Amino acid sequence: MSTQLALYHHDCGVAEVRECRIPEPTDDEVLVKVAAVALNPIDWKILHGSKPSLPAILGCDFAGTVASVGNGVTKTKVGERVIGFVAGGNPLRPTDGAFAQYVAAPAHMILHLPQHMSFEDGASLPSPLFVGGFCLYKHLPIPYPSYPGDANIKQPVANDEGDRTAVLIYGGGTATGSIQIQLAKLSGLSVYTVCSRDSFELVKRCGADYIFYHDEPASLTHLRGVTQGKIKASVDCISSEYSAAICAANMDISGGKYISLTAADRINDPRITVVKIFGFTMMNREFIFESKGIRADINHDNANFAAFFSQIAERLIAVGAIEHGAVEVRPGGLDGILSGLEDLKAGTVHRKRLVYLIE
Repeated sequence: MSTQLALYHHDCGVAEVRECRIPEPTDDEVLVKVAAVALNPIDWKILHGSKPSLPAILGCDFAGTVASVGNGVTKTKVGERVIGFVAGGNPLRPTDGAFAQYVAAPAHMILHLPQHMSFEDGASLPSPLFVGGFCLYKHLPIPYPSYPGDANIKQPVANDEGDRTAVLIYGGGTATGSIQIQLAKLSGLSVYTVCSRDSFELVKRCGADYIFYHDEPASLTHLRGVTQGKIKASVDCISSEYSAAICAANMDISGGKYISLTAADRINDPRITVVKIFGFTMMNREFIFESKGIRADINHDNANFAAFFSQIAERLIAVGAIEHGAVEVRPGGLDGILSGLEDLKAGTVHRKRLVYLIE
């Protein structure tokens, strides 16, 4: 079989399942027969952002079985169960998306999926893990995560100003936030998190030490009292003006680093270093988000980090040190995905990932 079905974005808010050729993996790629995909907020934002200059396959997170590998790939073999993260909806590389029967992904963005985990659950992990690790370990001086039996623990950069043993994670109930809480705890940090009251059980199970509620002023006042404005590092998974202000109010008077999962400037404070995260820069591929005017060029440094972190992430998954979030498996396959994206856009999906099986 040389053709497949894939969900192509071809107009603003419009996508359809089309027949197309199965991509051939390049030397550094792995071709995966997709078994399940998970939906991300970025998927609907790309879909509804603008008309693409070229129709492009949507989707970022997937799980499946390796169908073939490029000539330069050594860590992955045909027949292995894997999960992966790709930059879907990219007019510069229109066949890169995950919402298809087959996807060719950069080998360094592929993780082996252990037998104890289903494709449905596995599909929910790749982007939260990669982006979560990118925020914490590429941009903050904290130890890499450890787990029982692992003695190779890197230490943080010494710094006596403020608290280098703690991190504030705003949006701990999100997919990325809940993974970041787990990673931070595996790195030995104290975790302060802001979330909705409905997310309390989730973030507590993930290991958060101090939990506060974004819509309760008394809770946020308490947050300030507990942190005493000594936080040196905050990660904002919501990245609104409101969430940025809360993070800034709890950071050390001498300054610190604020990491935003958005391309917008939210903090104008010379004490605070603002880092804007764009996870697609780990792919080592060009990407353009046309409606936002965002362009990511090839970034070897970020790709090298992802390749290194993928080894850690694989081990954490294999030993059960990382817990995936709740998933809701919906029917309809590729044809059903649009309905799920509209639900994400409407804000009716909370504390779970929507997953679709692909045949």
